[in-house]
Amino acid sequence: MRFGLTAEDDEAVRAALEAHATEYVDKLQALEGCAEYHLKASEDEEALLRQILEDSSEARELNDDIRNGAAGPDAPLVLGELVAKEAQARQNALATGVVEALSAFAREQEISQLTGGDFLSASFLVSEDQDELFLTTELSLANQMGDEFQFRLHGPLPPYSFV
Repeated sequence: MRFGLTAEDDEAVRAALEAHATEYVDKLQALEGCAEYHLKASEDEEALLRQILEDSSEARELNDDIRNGAAGPDAPLVLGELVAKEAQARQNALATGVVEALSAFAREQEISQLTGGDFLSASFLVSEDQDELFLTTELSLANQMGDEFQFRLHGPLPPYSFV
């Protein structure tokens, strides 16, 4: 349950529970037999930058011009913006792909605010009968993506993100 609610006395608590009893029972039934798994994923920044420079001729040429002293004074800013835009697009696509693959084995998913260098922070509500498939798929994704990626899966947890 979430914390932070207060009531004047026990009677106020009883009244609130009675007034919303159907909602609470429905929610508890929806969560029955489920656990939450929270996944955070990040990519090694140097590997990402290397990949962008390999794949983007525009970024590579601009980077070479800067290194050779042939670029204008605004070139580092232009390169930074280009790389940042490309990195964001790549990481958004990766996050979408991971969530889509894992959502096949989850009743619900909740995307969280990103922190640090993570490109994905998501919680999944997984029923007991899908637990093994979910975990196997997550491990397979992590292995397929390679050593440049770090997957941090926490769970099973109480389904507090889905209350």
